Amino acid sequence: MTNQNQLYVICTKWPDKPITIRGIKKVGKVSMIGVNNIIKKSFKANSLTIIPPVLNPGNLPCEHA
Repeated sequence: MTNQNQLYVICTKWPDKPITIRGIKKVGKVSMIGVNNIIKKSFKANSLTIIPPVLNPGNLPCEHA
């Protein structure tokens, strides 16, 4: 889903491997709601790869999402 120059990625389950989104022309900041850590990413050949942070029950952003 996009909104102006922002792209929102919604996952129905916690990703256990990197997520690659093709057709991206420019990359800026990547963030995850509720997570203050820096989200690792790479950008090559119009593809954005997002490496999800390692979370466990002790460091989840909240208990609901």
